[in-house]
Amino acid sequence: KPVTSSGEKKPAGPREDATQTFHTVKAGDTYWYMSRKYGVPVDWLIANNKYEPRKIPIGVKIRIS
Repeated sequence: KPVTSSGEKKPAGPREDATQTFHTVKAGDTYWYMSRKYGVPVDWLIANNKYEPRKIPIGVKIRIS
């Protein structure tokens, strides 16, 4: 029987880099608050997260770095 690669597992996709930092959003958290806490520009936080500034859901993880 010929050997095939149909049973091989393929990578699931890009993995999160070990240097990335995340913040779990709590009630009252804003991009401005997180930018001051972690020293990251507000514009960078908005550009690298999919949530609109006034609609950040509680409990989600926001990428900080």
